[in-house]
Amino acid sequence: MLNKSISDRTILFAEVISAAYFLIFFSNVLQYVDTVFVRVIGEFLTIPMIILQLGIIVYMLNVVLIKKLKPSVELTIGSIIAVGIAILITILFLRG
Repeated sequence: MLNKSISDRTILFAEVISAAYFLIFFSNVLQYVDTVFVRVIGEFLTIPMIILQLGIIVYMLNVVLIKKLKPSVELTIGSIIAVGIAILITILFLRG
């Protein structure tokens, strides 16, 4: 465990929640929801979730490359999920 204000388990929990959100959002499950409120909330959460992904990737690069520390298993798994989601978003964005 690294000495910091955000624990590695918090990052892993945020990544799991974010991965579930993107799985639901990009699998078009929300197209069957007929409530405008749910769709609006889904759209408003997309940008913060993308920023969360980028923040975790930058944090992991900071820990490994700048501080030269060995990351924990939770941070490594969270970072792998973040990179996977970033790649998925990039591919889907480029496909149009």
